[in-house]
Amino acid sequence: MNHSMESTCLRWHMTYNHVKSPAHTLCVLVTSILNGVLALPAVLLNSIVIAAILKTRHLRTPSNFLLFNMAITDCVIGLLLQPLYIVARVLEQKDLKNVYCHIGILANYLTNTLPLALMLTLTAMSIDRFLAIKLMLRYRSSVTSSRVLSLLIALWSVVLLWGLSPIGVYRETFIAFLAVVFSLCLFVTFTAYWRAFRGLRVHQARVTPINPDTNEAAVCINVRKYHRSFTTMFCVFLLQLIFYIPDICCKILQLTYGASAALSVAIVVADTFVFLNATANPLFYFWRLRDVRRASVRVLKTCAVFKKPT
Repeated sequence: MNHSMESTCLRWHMTYNHVKSPAHTLCVLVTSILNGVLALPAVLLNSIVIAAILKTRHLRTPSNFLLFNMAITDCVIGLLLQPLYIVARVLEQKDLKNVYCHIGILANYLTNTLPLALMLTLTAMSIDRFLAIKLMLRYRSSVTSSRVLSLLIALWSVVLLWGLSPIGVYRETFIAFLAVVFSLCLFVTFTAYWRAFRGLRVHQARVTPINPDTNEAAVCINVRKYHRSFTTMFCVFLLQLIFYIPDICCKILQLTYGASAALSVAIVVADTFVFLNATANPLFYFWRLRDVRRASVRVLKTCAVFKKPT
C-alpha cells in the first residue's frame, strides 16, 4: 500500500506521507527529539573547527581548507537542515500540508545541495592526498591554498545553482542524477586513494632500511607523516559512507518500489543517521588531528564563557 503522495509547491515535487502508522508516529517523535539534541553540538563543534583553522596560521593549508569546507557543510546541517527537518516532520504528522509544503521547499533545497557538496569535497580530498604523495616536494608549489579556495568557491557556485535547476526540483530525477554523480565520485575517490596507497608503498620501500645519521631518517619521518595524513583522510571518507549508505539505500528503494509504511520509518531513521554524522565528524577530527585538537582548545580558552574569573 502506498502511504505517500507527490506534493507540488512552487514547482517543487516533494513526497508527503499522508497515512501515519503508530510506528511512524513514534519514530518521528523519537528522531525529532534526537535531532533537536544533536543540532546544537553539531553547530558548536563544527564552529570550533572552523574557528581553529581560521585563527591558526599553520593550519591554513590546502588540505585543512577542504576539512574547513566539510565543517561548514556540517554546521549548516545542524543550524538549518535539522531544525527545518523537525518542523517539516511535525507538520506532516499534523496534516498541515500547505505549511509543510512551504517549509519543505527550503528543507528540500538543502537536502539536494549539502550531500552533493559533501561528496565533491570528499572527492577533492582524495585527489589532494594523491597529489601530496605523488608530488611530494613539489606539492606545496602545485597545490596552493588560493587554488583550493578558488575550487571551493566554484564547487559551491555549481552546487547552489544546481539545487535550483529542474534536476533538483523533481525528486525522482534528483535521486537518479545524484546516484550517477555519487557513483562517479566514488570511482574517482577510490581510484585516487588506491593510487595514493601504492605511491606510499613505493616511497616506504625506498627509504627502508635507513641510516639514522643520514638524510634518509628525515625522509622516513616525512613518509610516516604522509601515511598518517592519508589514513586519516581515508577514514573520514569511510565515516561518511557509514552514515550515508543507509539513507542512499532507502532513497533507491523508494524510487524503485514506491513508498510503504516500513520504508517511511526506515527513511526517517536513515535521515537522522545522516544528521548524526554532522556531530561525529568534528569529534573524529579532534581524535585524529592533533594540531586541530590543540588549536580548538586554544579557541575555547579565548571564549569568554570558558575564561576563569579573576
